[in-house]
Amino acid sequence: MKKLFVLVLSLSLFCVACAHKTTPPNGPGPGSPQALIVGKWELSGSDGQITNEYTADGTFIISAAGANTNGTYKWLDDSTVETVVNGKSNTSKVTISQDQLTETSGADVFKFTRAGAAPQAAATTAAQALIVGTWASMAGSQKITTQYNNDGTLVTTLGAQINHGSYRWLDDSTIQLNGKSQAKIAISGDELTMTIGSEVSTFKRETAASQGNAATATPAGAASITEAVLASGSTPLTHAPINVTQTFPTTQGAIYAIVTVSNPPNGTALKGVLTAVDTNGSSPANTKVGEVDVNTSEGTQNVAFHWTYPNLPAGKYKIDVYLNGTVDKTLNFALAKDAPAPPTAPPVSFGKCTRPASDEKPPGFAMSVTMAERADAQGKPVNPGRTFQPNASQISAVLSVENVPASSQISVRWMGTDLGGVEACNTQIVRTYEVTVGAGSSTPSFNITPPPGTTWPEGLYRAEISVNGVLASSTDFAVCSGQCKFALPWS
Repeated sequence: MKKLFVLVLSLSLFCVACAHKTTPPNGPGPGSPQALIVGKWELSGSDGQITNEYTADGTFIISAAGANTNGTYKWLDDSTVETVVNGKSNTSKVTISQDQLTETSGADVFKFTRAGAAPQAAATTAAQALIVGTWASMAGSQKITTQYNNDGTLVTTLGAQINHGSYRWLDDSTIQLNGKSQAKIAISGDELTMTIGSEVSTFKRETAASQGNAATATPAGAASITEAVLASGSTPLTHAPINVTQTFPTTQGAIYAIVTVSNPPNGTALKGVLTAVDTNGSSPANTKVGEVDVNTSEGTQNVAFHWTYPNLPAGKYKIDVYLNGTVDKTLNFALAKDAPAPPTAPPVSFGKCTRPASDEKPPGFAMSVTMAERADAQGKPVNPGRTFQPNASQISAVLSVENVPASSQISVRWMGTDLGGVEACNTQIVRTYEVTVGAGSSTPSFNITPPPGTTWPEGLYRAEISVNGVLASSTDFAVCSGQCKFALPWS
């Protein structure tokens, strides 16, 4: 059984390696994230079987049932870390308290507890204790609420839009939001005043009474799993299943459980648990093999739970799929020595997709779009261009808008125009999401990241920008390794 357990725990390493992006302290003091991360952390739900141990010299070790994987980490800012594991780099957001570490990579959230830690201590100041809870204000005719949690995370709701973020106390009256902007905080009783630059906002504490029946009401359009299949592969960005099957080979295999989630709010929790039901004595019946947690973005989508393995015993297995903590689907399958190997993927071929004609309508104010690796703290594009590397951790559409009417809604839809056949032509990669822009001029930016553990497929892409629900602009860009194998429409 021990041999099996070591093998099967390696199935979980794909998500752990994607999730552990960290770096050495390079100046900040003892209470900084760079200092706090040093030490050993246990992945929640693994019963201490999976740990990460970070050292001050920028190296770390992933340990799963005695099998160790080495990596390096580097802080990009106080909440962003880049790791390199087995030659592959990745970037993720990290929030750390004394004994809790939360890492967000795309839609996936991984939680860790410091090894041997006692329960988390209470907040050390009155303001830090008082801010925990839900606060409400009005944005025009719409109500906006922000829920501050003990672990340094926050959730902001404006109408149907839900955004997840983080906050960190810099002193007793200053917090840092999402690792970027700073806000002055004053809390008096049930009133919170937040000052960012010259803007002052006042919030009232939400209670069960002030929310009416909201605390107990069931939200409209609750998430549901409408389909679940097993496959030996999936497309890299939209997770469409490839080679749907219920029988997999025992050697050098990959198992994908792909579920279609209908109308999930942002942050809906999904979990896949792989269990060896009966392996003819190689392990006890119903031995847990691995577990993967995923938090969705908003909107109907495919979610892929992925396990790889070098060698597993033949037998009966199952995957239980949890939706918000409750088993929703169970997928049964078998591993067999004589199971056929998955079919070879067809060769990549460009030029079979045509970009559809678009009916763009000017928004009525000045707007420009610059593609870049990211936007800096002032909203300016960093390393602008229209061609990116497959290992790019992020691609950004940085807007510059002037004379914008108040409360304008700007949204983006990321599309794969021609990805050589690895995804369908003109496929939507990420569902449209919106930001509210105030009157005047600003530089909002929209980002897209590849799914954890993957790189961008080579090909032509585009970002479609809409204002108040009307398509206003579309910008083409490409992903190429070396010289592009296709024509660039802007050259």
